[in-house]
Amino acid sequence: MITVNFANCFLERRRFIRRLSLVCLAIVTLLTSGVVCGFLYLNSDLEELRAKKDHLEQVIAHLKERTGEVAQLQSIRSAVRQQLARVAVLKEQRWGPVHLLDDLNRFLPDRAWITSISQKSDKLTVVGMALDNRTISEFMVKLGESKVLAEVDLTESRQADFAGVKVQGFTIRATTTFVGRVVRE
Repeated sequence: MITVNFANCFLERRRFIRRLSLVCLAIVTLLTSGVVCGFLYLNSDLEELRAKKDHLEQVIAHLKERTGEVAQLQSIRSAVRQQLARVAVLKEQRWGPVHLLDDLNRFLPDRAWITSISQKSDKLTVVGMALDNRTISEFMVKLGESKVLAEVDLTESRQADFAGVKVQGFTIRATTTFVGRVVRE
């Protein structure tokens, strides 16, 4: 009879299973170490990204602060420009009243005198007295030649008594043409 020795087969099988187990264990160990290394690598990248994010947030906060400063400086610049524009208008306006008073003085005849002058916006009112209507007419014609007055009109002429002498009281209205009119904003 033939005897078959299966002990060798069983030993071979056990060795194979051991080798297979060792290979599987090695593969699992390699995979686990790969996952752990990948996790550690990604975690370090995550830390770097968080650090960059924090840095960028600080930069953004600083830039917002600077942007606020720039906006504030622009508003100050705008206010200064408005003030400079007002100063320029005032510089242009300052010659008008001087020329107006000069014209009133030069054009006033010897036989007339002014009792009051008032101005509201661009409307000028001159109140005075003259010895006769011809003197008032002469004064109005000369005022019409002025470069700082327009629309010269006699609004009132009346006879008055001044120190026992009969005189003509008058009220003349005109529009100022110089750049000195009060502009309300």
